[in-house]
This record gives sequence, C-alpha cells and structure tokens, in this order.
Amino acid sequence: MWAGGGELLWTDWFDAYGFRSNGTTALAYALCGLAVGVLAGLVAGRTLPALGVAVAVMFAITHLGDQYRPSMWPTVTVTGAETLRLPDQALQLDRGVITDGGVRIGNNMACADADSGVADLRSCLAHNDLADVWATFHPRSHFWPLQLAESGIVLGIAALAATAAFVLLRCRTAAAGSAV
Repeated sequence: MWAGGGELLWTDWFDAYGFRSNGTTALAYALCGLAVGVLAGLVAGRTLPALGVAVAVMFAITHLGDQYRPSMWPTVTVTGAETLRLPDQALQLDRGVITDGGVRIGNNMACADADSGVADLRSCLAHNDLADVWATFHPRSHFWPLQLAESGIVLGIAALAATAAFVLLRCRTAAAGSAV
C-alpha cells in the first residue's frame, strides 16, 4: 500500500495512527488489549469496571508507545549542508546549531533558511559566530525496525498480562477445588 498507492494515504509513516495501523503493531496492540481485558475481568469480577480499567490501561500503553517510539531505534544525525536536504518523508526529531566551542544547541533555527546552498549556509554560520548546523531524524527505512521494536515491547506486556491472568485463574480454581 505504501509503495503502490502513496498518494491515497492520509498520513505519513511516522504518524501515530498510521504507524499503529500499518504493520505488526496492529496485531500486537490487539493481543495486548485482549490479555489486559481478560486480566481486568478476572481482577474486577464485573464487566463494566473491567472494561473501564482495560481501556484506561490500553490508552496508557498506546500513549507511552507514541511518546517513546522515536527512542526505540538509533537515530541518524547529520551536520552541515546535509541538514538542508533531509530524505523525503523523514521524521525530523531535532535540529540546531553547533557553536564555535563545540556545544550543540537544540531547537535553534539559525541558518535554517539558508536554502540557496552551501555558500549561503557558510555565510550565515560565519555571520552568527557558529561552527555548523545539525539535524537528528529517522529516515523512512526505520519503519520496520521501529515496528518490530514496539511490537516486541507490546507483546511482552501482553505476555505479562496473560501470565498474570493464568496465575490468578489457577489460584482461584485451586482455592475453589480445596473448598469443595
């Protein structure tokens, strides 16, 4: 779908909704929701409270996945004129300048508008007493490594929830069997 009908897509590959629905994370989140729902049902013992707990837990898991996704795989950092020509559909995480002392200052957009080329960039850097510019990003090729990393984490949470549900169920059935 990404390659054949890219113009039909409504989102970028790194958008939260598009990312979760176009790869292995869709199945991982579904399995995690099932395991969390079963565990919540066993703990709460009532349907509606269990549903509320499961929805809240899954909301927290998806929110944390969205927040920490960029740090689940090593980023690419470029300096100099390459910062003016990042790859198409790159998820830009940070950019800034490097002072003459070698200190990186993030979110500094000085010389970011030097679109006319390397000479304009060098002139801007010299005028502002800066050594260089830098940018950190995820290229589109990081889609599958990020998918697999997040899927592994979410499936780990699902496995923990399923294990806890089975342990709780076994404890309850063993206690019920000994009471008879």
